[in-house]
Amino acid sequence: MSENETAAAYVPQWVNKLEVAVRQVRVAILLHFETCDPVALHTLVAAVQGVIADLAQGTDSPSTIGVSLRVAADFFRQAANDRDGRLNIEPLTRITEDLLFDAVKTLQGISEEIPFEAKVYWAWFMGTRSKLFENCGPAVDAILRDGLNLSTMSFREIRQFLRFHQLQDNSEPLPEWALLGPALPSGSDSRKQFTGERPVAPELTADRSAGDGVESEGPSQEYLERVRALDGLVRECGAVSRDCAGIRAPSASHFWASVLFTTLCTRAVSLLSLVPYSPWSKKLVEQWDYASVASLTRSLLEIRVAFFYLCTEECSQDEWYCRWNIFNIHDCTSRIHMFSEMDPSYDVGGFQTQLDELRGRLLGNAFFQGLSERQRKQILNGKTAYLSPLEDIAARSGVELRHFRWLYKFLSSHVHGYPMSYYRMDDGERGRGIHSDTEEGYTQLCLSFSLTLLTRSRDEMKKKFAGLTDRKEQNAPNAPSDSNPVTYTNTADNSQREAS
Repeated sequence: MSENETAAAYVPQWVNKLEVAVRQVRVAILLHFETCDPVALHTLVAAVQGVIADLAQGTDSPSTIGVSLRVAADFFRQAANDRDGRLNIEPLTRITEDLLFDAVKTLQGISEEIPFEAKVYWAWFMGTRSKLFENCGPAVDAILRDGLNLSTMSFREIRQFLRFHQLQDNSEPLPEWALLGPALPSGSDSRKQFTGERPVAPELTADRSAGDGVESEGPSQEYLERVRALDGLVRECGAVSRDCAGIRAPSASHFWASVLFTTLCTRAVSLLSLVPYSPWSKKLVEQWDYASVASLTRSLLEIRVAFFYLCTEECSQDEWYCRWNIFNIHDCTSRIHMFSEMDPSYDVGGFQTQLDELRGRLLGNAFFQGLSERQRKQILNGKTAYLSPLEDIAARSGVELRHFRWLYKFLSSHVHGYPMSYYRMDDGERGRGIHSDTEEGYTQLCLSFSLTLLTRSRDEMKKKFAGLTDRKEQNAPNAPSDSNPVTYTNTADNSQREAS
């Protein structure tokens, strides 16, 4: 390339001091939760805290850190005057955390845009040092009641949470060192491993070779397109879920819509983390396991049915409360049976009292009174969670009855580990973790079906919350106890419910 061509290709990238500080804060927080080398981390944190402290001078939010905490930073920065010096770094981690908190706190006072990582670190720091922030006002108390329970999460779990948010936010990928999972084999393309930019037939390793020593072909372009389609849809569903969070829901069905839609998103992320060549997970090798994919797909189907049945299908108020209390009875009896089997001496008296109260509610429900005697008996005994067969509800929700019947049988065989899930392993190279036409075909089938279920749920969620997201309250109170699926508290006033 000539000198003129080099000059023409050069494009300067300017940053101001605040942008520098925000970038450094993000990386420092990610490194903190990676438990990186304390000396290297402290050097970075001291630098960014110094930049932010300088920017905050003369404002209403100055830095409150004294010079005593900068001794280590000065020691690490130069060696001209004390080439043989030594420093005890045992307390370094605590000092670094204090410096980083001051940087985040001060940054909030001088910048309108606070990175998500800084908010997470703020909540984690205050939660782990809650005694330092007692009686500091309602705003601080709200942080200490952090619904994410960050202070009790492991660093690995916090890294996963940060990565999940980044993927949902569809922003720039996190650096490779911030990703979960084992390191990639030498020579692999880590950027493509994360972003999902795969070739049609990726290079295979020995772990993916077929049993006869012949390497299996990679996945088809059609399969890769299904993965990308579900990836995009899950990101969109995550955005819809976040848009609906914190809204004072006008009805109980709105509250439960948020609960079940969030559950759908969670199941879908787990599905995407499992399937081969997904951007949601980093793996040493691509493990093909359509049986496990089928198990998650059936879970998605059943949550989708519950979402439609309880939250979006039109019915009278009496019928809705009948449906909801049938769910409650089924849950309560399931807990009684589970705890009784786990420990025969377990006191289930509290559950039994709740069960009696739930039965009383249903006996006084006008819609329940119109059911047949046999159906009423089954419901009161907790033997069913729905008023009609699952296949009928699925058909009403948009799944063709014929498709539902064979798909549900296929998916259930793998959930329960029936012979169909492990017979004929030598026929089509299935169940061995390697790529084959059978593994790819069934995995693609599950992806396609999941796309249909999520698309309909997304559309119904948007329709149900249309107009409500514009009136989201900044500091809405927690949802009341009548939405708790275990306490089953009853109330006629649903105005205080919130989406979660």
